[in-house]
Amino acid sequence: GRVAAIGAAPPCETWALARWTNGGWHDRTLPVPLRNAQALWGRSDLTPREARQVRTANVLLLYILLYATMAALHSISMWIEHPDLTDAHRDKGTPDQPQVGAASSWLLEQAQRLSALPFTDDHHLFHNQFVGKAKKPTHIMAIHMKEMHDCVKELENGLYRFWFSREKMSTEIGKPHMQRNIRTGCLAC
Repeated sequence: GRVAAIGAAPPCETWALARWTNGGWHDRTLPVPLRNAQALWGRSDLTPREARQVRTANVLLLYILLYATMAALHSISMWIEHPDLTDAHRDKGTPDQPQVGAASSWLLEQAQRLSALPFTDDHHLFHNQFVGKAKKPTHIMAIHMKEMHDCVKELENGLYRFWFSREKMSTEIGKPHMQRNIRTGCLAC
């Protein structure tokens, strides 16, 4: 068979900014950051359970990056969605007291190389433009998908309307609707 398009969203749980409560460093009474901007593939001081979680997410992300590379080489359309960069991802502090930023898959060299390709477009949206109530920044990398640019512009300008009502949605069905609407948006264009 032939592949028309590929869509992927790496698991967010090991990259989540929600893990950065109190700057991310505490006594593990809350979930701790499993990665940071200087240890994108995982911190070295993780518990065995946390290390397994990071390892599983890394394998899934590597497959996505592999598929994205193959899509780029073979002119196949592909999109990757993951939370966008924010100020929390930037290293802060002073040379005397450095403060390491949060991790993001978009900081990985592999993702940056894919993003730099001439047939790749990066779209920066907010999750609530699709379905969510929170205005979470979302980044979609579109490879060989020039048509998606017009759809995103329509979405930003409020011209593209989805067929469902946000008020009737619960958080349980929100994510499948978001994925379906991205897919519909890609096909509609």
